[in-house]
Amino acid sequence: MAIQAIQKFKGLKNDEDIKQVPLDYFYSMKNFNYLDTGLLGIEKITFPEQTAELSSTYIDGLFEYKYLDSSNVLQTEYMGVTGGSVYKDVLTTPVLLKSGLNTGKVSFAIFNDKLFIANGSNYINIYDGNIEIITEMGAPYAEVTTTPGNPDGTYYYAMTYVTAGGEEVLGSVSNTVTVSSEQVTLYLPLGYTGTLQRKLYRTVDSGTTLKLLATVADNTTLTYTDNIADGSLGANIPAVNNELPKPYFLSVASQKIFATVVNNYPTQVFITDTNIDVLDAASALDVANYGADNTSINAIGNDFNKIVIGTDKNIYFINPSDNSVAVTRANIGIKNGYSLASVPATSGFPGGLMFVSTLNDVRVINGLQALPVATSLDNVSTENWAQNVRGTLEGDLTSATNIYATFFNYKYHLIVDSVRYVYDIRTNGWTYHDISTDSYTWKPYIMAVLNNVLYNGQEDGWIEQEYVDTQYRDEDVEAFIESPYLLVSKDYKFVQKMVMWFQPVRNTTLAIEIVSDNNRSFSLESEFKLLDTSLMFESGIFDSSYYDDLAFNAEEKGMDYKVININRNIRWIKYKLTVTEGSISYQGFELHFDQLANKEL
Repeated sequence: MAIQAIQKFKGLKNDEDIKQVPLDYFYSMKNFNYLDTGLLGIEKITFPEQTAELSSTYIDGLFEYKYLDSSNVLQTEYMGVTGGSVYKDVLTTPVLLKSGLNTGKVSFAIFNDKLFIANGSNYINIYDGNIEIITEMGAPYAEVTTTPGNPDGTYYYAMTYVTAGGEEVLGSVSNTVTVSSEQVTLYLPLGYTGTLQRKLYRTVDSGTTLKLLATVADNTTLTYTDNIADGSLGANIPAVNNELPKPYFLSVASQKIFATVVNNYPTQVFITDTNIDVLDAASALDVANYGADNTSINAIGNDFNKIVIGTDKNIYFINPSDNSVAVTRANIGIKNGYSLASVPATSGFPGGLMFVSTLNDVRVINGLQALPVATSLDNVSTENWAQNVRGTLEGDLTSATNIYATFFNYKYHLIVDSVRYVYDIRTNGWTYHDISTDSYTWKPYIMAVLNNVLYNGQEDGWIEQEYVDTQYRDEDVEAFIESPYLLVSKDYKFVQKMVMWFQPVRNTTLAIEIVSDNNRSFSLESEFKLLDTSLMFESGIFDSSYYDDLAFNAEEKGMDYKVININRNIRWIKYKLTVTEGSISYQGFELHFDQLANKEL
């Protein structure tokens, strides 16, 4: 009697014919992950639980914002953006900070203790947690005081930057304030290189035309107190002549903001001066000039102590200390900037920026890179880590309308529309999630890690905490694993039985289907329970038909097995294990068989 045993699985593999896939892989699966506490088995996932309904439309972004307050104490706020509105405290009692933005996914960055928010269609918005105000980049923050004064009405402000070339108008405006004969404190951003003066403008009560309020004759003053009546305002603000970019993505390095993927400037990266909050649109870095590329930038990341830029064709490094550019030998582009995630290294996995490439696979940027490139050996490469799931992933990515990724708990989670591919860096194996019930289809739009917990934002405005419940929205979710064909050869084998090892969980219902020689109409099918609370032994792992109940103590903690008698002559065989109720941890299997010699009586 021969035994074919597997005690460690390598994940999903669907890039070959089902008879060619090695037996320690799964050919198909749904809603399983590797164990959180070990590597030997896989388990049915627990499902998301609704945490907060932020709106009735797409959650466009979630972020954990940390900053030092005025007492130098580290504070944390959980931010969310949906329907063009920005909220804080989204996991408890959401507080609206600003509305009126355009909808669409957002990118976040923390810089100088402020939160920068970009969505590709509005100017960058900047939130200062110390004063709980959001303003547009380049405009002052306006805060109402209790000091009596001349301003009386509803106002907003703008600031222009005067250089040797003249007055530069960016187009951004401040938050709106309403005062009743009170003064207003303005917190002023410093200008970019070359700024000699800054001019402040304000509307009249409920107006839309900005008029000169004051001239700040330096580039060092940080506050201004507005005590000017409407009738004392001066000339109208000039037309916009140095409009701020509207980027989709942000990154921070060497005390600078890097902003890119701008519809009007598809090949350019915009960079602030050191410790300055304002971009100068007139001094962008055109990455296309550094390689035979001239394709759009799609992504920005941070690795190797460099800013990483991905276009349709290649990957570039920007040295943040001097903004010099190096062209890598990656020779492949990044398909989607929302697919980037920083992933640590483990044994057998290099770590780095993981992303969806323009070949519709998943790669990691690794190697060494030094600048200037003239004195360095460029050995940066991007290896494909998704070949095993290419059978489905390529088609899913080709037709995808939503791609988003984040790293959490040893796993790169990649949303592709309403399904999720998950790569576990401990095992270098893929799993797959497709969460649906009789009434609901899971539709995640974005993900974020908040307080060391993974959350997703749904298309219907709900924030959900991941990996919580055995059901989804109070309904059961199917999960299954399907093997490739096992014992594949042209010779016949007599298979006596299959032994399946489990970590028992109470009230779990399993269905198994065994198919031999592609003959599904002659399959073996069975359903059984593990550790039923009412029929502990009759329906559990231990069966009183064979054993004395008093001789065993059935516990949920111990690994145990179930035997499926097959007794068939086969050339190849596969199984599909479906969890219809409850949860399960599957540890491995054994096939007991004899090779037939064609001499048997």
